[in-house]
Amino acid sequence: MLSSLPEIPAAFILRHARTTGKLSSIAPATVEGMSGTAEVLESRPNPGRGCLAARTTSGTLCFVYFLTGRSEASRNRVLVRLGNGDVAVQGRSSGADRDPLRHYIAAASRGPWVVVGNGDQVVPIADALAYGADLLTAWSTHTYEPDAPIYTTRICLALNTAAVDGGPVIGYARRSARADHAPDRVIWSLGHVADGSGSLMTTYDSTGADVRASSTPQDIRTTSDSVAGVLDEVWSALDPTLRVAAFALDPSDVDATFTTRQ
Repeated sequence: MLSSLPEIPAAFILRHARTTGKLSSIAPATVEGMSGTAEVLESRPNPGRGCLAARTTSGTLCFVYFLTGRSEASRNRVLVRLGNGDVAVQGRSSGADRDPLRHYIAAASRGPWVVVGNGDQVVPIADALAYGADLLTAWSTHTYEPDAPIYTTRICLALNTAAVDGGPVIGYARRSARADHAPDRVIWSLGHVADGSGSLMTTYDSTGADVRASSTPQDIRTTSDSVAGVLDEVWSALDPTLRVAAFALDPSDVDATFTTRQ
């Protein structure tokens, strides 16, 4: 199977979590053994931006995205649903200059694909997947942010809503520790997400002023029975002095379930 993958310019990891995959087998975690959403987020008071794929206790899959900010410019942002359904992170002031690292499309639906993420990679990935590209190819041109010295990780969630057996995917591009610092592009396939569980990827795994990029997603437990309830779990766990905005949606019914906090 590995030999059939397209040749790509940087390292990829494809993992099938909670199911037995052909590339790797990862032992499933029990919901009881997972940390709660609040516990995980409160352990990293400066999480940056975050993507959560979770299933409510009543069985609904949802995507949650949030953004926090320390500077005035980072905090001066709002979520806006555009006419085509995309969700944009925009400056609060209409005349504010666009900063590509702060202002971007955070959610896009293209064909059967729904993609959520923290930067300008979201629309190109959604477009590529809708045109038939595989996940590896769709990720192959994207890299971490050029915000030295942090080099923030690019993160995203993706789901093919037309796939009968398909599960959500967490993708991220991080700065490697190799001499050339080429990006590691990681695709983390969740497989089936059990009721009351999920996986969270934040850009930072840090406390206070100690900012460091996160390395992997973390499994979490949710006690909420609705999409809005999962969003509230996340929102209430974020530091009120840093949180900026968040949204949640059911990828299979975005229009009916899209909910924000800001």
